[in-house]
Amino acid sequence: MEQVKKFNPISFSVVVIANDHNPTILNPDFLRTNNIVPADYAVKSTVTTPPFSTVEYENGITISVEIDKLQVVNNISKGLDNAETAVKIASEYIAILKHVNYKNVGINWVGYIEDSDPAIWIRNRYIKDGTWIQAPHQPIDIAIRFSYIVDANSICNLNIASRKIKKDNNEIPVIDLNANYHHNVQSNYPNADEAIKTINNWRSRQQHFENLISDILQVEV
Repeated sequence: MEQVKKFNPISFSVVVIANDHNPTILNPDFLRTNNIVPADYAVKSTVTTPPFSTVEYENGITISVEIDKLQVVNNISKGLDNAETAVKIASEYIAILKHVNYKNVGINWVGYIEDSDPAIWIRNRYIKDGTWIQAPHQPIDIAIRFSYIVDANSICNLNIASRKIKKDNNEIPVIDLNANYHHNVQSNYPNADEAIKTINNWRSRQQHFENLISDILQVEV
């Protein structure tokens, strides 16, 4: 009997697509004085330019802004529920900048499942045997993408691939999982409130994600 595999989370992110984000305003002082991040957050690095700005904190939070995109990334290797920090920051950022015309919201998880030969595992589970995986056409890497309707306004794109990651100073083979919950902002401008509401609905997306990978990969979450 095959041993039940375990999902290991790496990162959670909120991505907000909009018309005319302003990268030049993103800096530690702006984030602190507007109560977007707590005052005790220690800055690790920061870059502020007209096309792209980013602030990285020692606690694993990274905030970046491009002309068309806001992204808040949080290290969640200690557990899925640590995602809430990124949710709060993204919501507070949008609440301060209600004049921006928001278009789409992405709720994303990245993680992995350890396996001695992930390409073979993916192949055996999802790909029918045939000449496309037989000599002389034997693939050395395999990636699969599933797209699911979540509700009337959102879809889930789940990417499954084989790769190697560094762990304890060693490279180990893993089944890489990358889930994107894509939501269209339906309201006409101004629509910051709908974008915030969508972000704050992240727990229902997490539940869907946990059920999804449990059902289609038979892994523990």
